[in-house]
Amino acid sequence: MKGFLTLFAIVVVAFLGVVAVQNGLISLPSPGQGSDGSGRGEPPPQPPRRPEKTPSPTTEPPPPVQKPKTPQGPPRLGHCLNPSPTISCQIDGAGFEPEETVDLFYTYPSSAEARYEVVASDEGAFAYAVLRADVPGTVRVRAVGRSSGRTAEISFVTSD
Repeated sequence: MKGFLTLFAIVVVAFLGVVAVQNGLISLPSPGQGSDGSGRGEPPPQPPRRPEKTPSPTTEPPPPVQKPKTPQGPPRLGHCLNPSPTISCQIDGAGFEPEETVDLFYTYPSSAEARYEVVASDEGAFAYAVLRADVPGTVRVRAVGRSSGRTAEISFVTSD
């Protein structure tokens, strides 16, 4: 019985050793390695590794970096050449931030007040047709940029 247990122990240890080698828990050197040929010594040389492939550069250049546009000059307003109480008059604005919302505040000759909004172009300019004044007199227009706080004012006199 003693012999059987010894043989069984050897088989179990051998089996566990094979399982450990297969699972990478231990590694055995290849035969013939080492200075004395005993299989002990340095691990076998590894084959040279291929460099990892890097993605090839794209043929398209990156998009150009666009600088944000800044307002050109001070904010200003202009009006039509012949203001009249019977026709519309276009107000032209410039010098605001690109695509900025601009509030327009009108004061008509009758003292009526109105507020309108317009969005400036990429160049910070806009055009807006003023509703005709109900009576002859002075029309005042004030423009205020919402994000920049820039302001411009103009007044003109309508006549019959």
